[in-house]
Amino acid sequence: MRLTESRYSRDLRRYHLALRMLSFEVRTSTIGRYTGLTSARIRALGRSDYAIDRGALPRRHRGPAPYRISTILTDPRLRGDVNLVAAVVTLLNAPARRSDEAAGIVELRSGEFLCDLYEVYLQLAERPTLTFEQVALVQRTLIRAKQAATVGCVGCGALIVRDALELGGKLCRQCIEVPRNAQTHFEAQPMSRVADEAAPGYQHSLF
Repeated sequence: MRLTESRYSRDLRRYHLALRMLSFEVRTSTIGRYTGLTSARIRALGRSDYAIDRGALPRRHRGPAPYRISTILTDPRLRGDVNLVAAVVTLLNAPARRSDEAAGIVELRSGEFLCDLYEVYLQLAERPTLTFEQVALVQRTLIRAKQAATVGCVGCGALIVRDALELGGKLCRQCIEVPRNAQTHFEAQPMSRVADEAAPGYQHSLF
């Protein structure tokens, strides 16, 4: 009886995880990887449970899932969100695999963690630009620490992500933009204002 209850609970977790991923527009192949459900069962869930709850069929990305972290790291539009995901990863504890756990359970728990991670990212990001599978790729890369790693900004100490083979320090986007803004602000000062704001203490009377 205990085995039956455990298996029933695990099946419920799989269906619940599949519905969460459907709401994030995750590809069918990715959902199957973490839930163990067949493509036909995932599509059936999308046509039934998801459609009933939301009144529309789920939208999903087409084609293969992203697998090259360099594409994400070299896109300046995504750098801020990549750093945000790295910060969230350090705050959330990824589930550790026990030696007696089956591969299916490990993938299930990993999928649930990724959903939690993506939900926190969506709440914190001002304008989210990363998809679920891009966030998952960033998380896997940081865990392996072979292609990318987290470091502190040499200017302010903020957590940023850089290529693991890159040498030397690195600045975050804010520290890169501050000098530019300061220079622009300085150049925009009219000469009359600069003269008026000159230190009067150094101006002595001639009489």
